[in-house]
Amino acid sequence: MQEIIQFLREHAQIVKTEAIEESICEDEQDLPIIGTALTGNAHFLITGDKDLLSLHKYKHVQILSPREFWERVKEGRYGKGGIR
Repeated sequence: MQEIIQFLREHAQIVKTEAIEESICEDEQDLPIIGTALTGNAHFLITGDKDLLSLHKYKHVQILSPREFWERVKEGRYGKGGIR
């Protein structure tokens, strides 16, 4: 767990939340989460939320479970070009 926390501290960026207007998911409480990912130009949204995970991707943001993301990191699919 500490390894994951350290990784996030080194690579995460904090941005101000901006809500998006269009309803793209069933749970309206998820809209600010997606809006934040878009505002921060995130490549990934890491979540355990089943509604968000069912989207798989929104615009340029891939939506992954923590396990999916960590597996990509462990497989070495993270480097200068980012995670693929």
